[in-house]
Amino acid sequence: MVKNHAFEITRRVLQNTLVELLPGPEVQGEPFWTLMCVEADGETTGSFYANQSVIPLFLDKGQADNFLSLIKQDDLAVRGISLKHLQVLLGFQKHGRVQLGICVPGLECCGNYGVFTSTVEQFEELLKELGFSLDDV
Repeated sequence: MVKNHAFEITRRVLQNTLVELLPGPEVQGEPFWTLMCVEADGETTGSFYANQSVIPLFLDKGQADNFLSLIKQDDLAVRGISLKHLQVLLGFQKHGRVQLGICVPGLECCGNYGVFTSTVEQFEELLKELGFSLDDV
């Protein structure tokens, strides 16, 4: 009985953690959108799409949708990145586990988006300019 209770507590903690780390289709981009690998049923696998080891972030859902239509991969979906998700990703970047890049549609060339990679500090400054703050998370 205690074993089942401990398992249930662990399951709930893991489920809540995954919800915080893996944005579902209902998450609005605050302020970014990205592409994530999904199962056939639309569930996020936990993997982010990366182009040359950079996870692209889009300022607008339409830009992300357009990019997805250009690369034509059925196992990807557009997902919003909330401030909580961004805080986790920036923590990963700070420790060298990922590199985030901002896709700039004005630099499109032959269907490719220009991607600017930034430091964590530059991302935080951009967030302030856009009216967001990780301090509010």
